[in-house]
Amino acid sequence: KNRVPWDLTVRIGKGRNYCYGLTPDYSSRRTTDYSLYSEAFTQVRVSGFQTFSKFGNVELDLALVNPYTLKSRPLPDFPLGKSLNIPICDRDNDTAAVRNRGAVSGRLSYKTSILKVGVDGYVSQTGPDKVGGVKQKNSLNRFGASGELKLANGLMAQGQFTMATTACDLNANAADGAETDLSHNGGEALVGWEKNKTGLYARYGM
Repeated sequence: KNRVPWDLTVRIGKGRNYCYGLTPDYSSRRTTDYSLYSEAFTQVRVSGFQTFSKFGNVELDLALVNPYTLKSRPLPDFPLGKSLNIPICDRDNDTAAVRNRGAVSGRLSYKTSILKVGVDGYVSQTGPDKVGGVKQKNSLNRFGASGELKLANGLMAQGQFTMATTACDLNANAADGAETDLSHNGGEALVGWEKNKTGLYARYGM
């Protein structure tokens, strides 16, 4: 903070990606379980560099991190009964095979004493550009918006939405080896009331 002419914080190492959406860490999670939206898009841990800049009410968060991988995920994490698998989620990726690639993640937001709204972006690749001289379709892009409102009387609301596109070989067993682009999206809305350590919430996700 003393070496640049603005309020700058740098985070280096492994942890949550704080440069996309409303990150569900211990300070911001409001229920014991992760939401459906978090399971699919914002629960990921990454390794790399994350920067957080403040210019008055405007905040710019930028990250250079290792790319996500696509896998299924059981929901809920700690079921009393059976879990259901979400077929495709953004997941942590610690394998050595991805060290020659990276991902860029960012969030531009506006914050006041009661409101914070922003837009989010994430761009990476899921594999090498070419395999055996053949160009691969392997982009993984996420674009979204999110916001949170907190009033002095304890009422609060949150909203998040992501439009996701993934170009990968989803049809590898087809006779023609055709590659397929996957477009999917997700969103959630949460409203509630919280005071001190007490809270009551309702949430809808898709």
